[in-house]
Amino acid sequence: AQKTDSLFLIRYGSIKLRHKGHVYRVLRKGGYFGLTDFVQHTVTGYYEAFASGPTKVLELKQNAVKARIDSRPQLSAMFYYFICQVIDNDLREALRETFPGSWTAHIDAKVAAVMEKAEEDSKPQEGV
Repeated sequence: AQKTDSLFLIRYGSIKLRHKGHVYRVLRKGGYFGLTDFVQHTVTGYYEAFASGPTKVLELKQNAVKARIDSRPQLSAMFYYFICQVIDNDLREALRETFPGSWTAHIDAKVAAVMEKAEEDSKPQEGV
């Protein structure tokens, strides 16, 4: 087993994440793992990852990513903005699963209303 601060992206197949011998999550194509250690530049070794059948996983090594984006602030900002969006989506999904039909739907409706209002405000007005 190897401890790393890499981010892993699952191209195809599936990965089982285990902690203390128990599978607590199964990830499939399009999934990822290692985000927390990647973002925090840490190596916790909290879980073990095992492929379930034929699987292809891409590894984004922290040092390699850092070397490429350190000298390119715009690329760095875009990359970490994308990471923030992924974290936001995961949190929203966790809230929906944990508290189905509760305040998360209310908040999503509020966000939709704000976005709709912003779109209306940005439309050109006739006769102005």
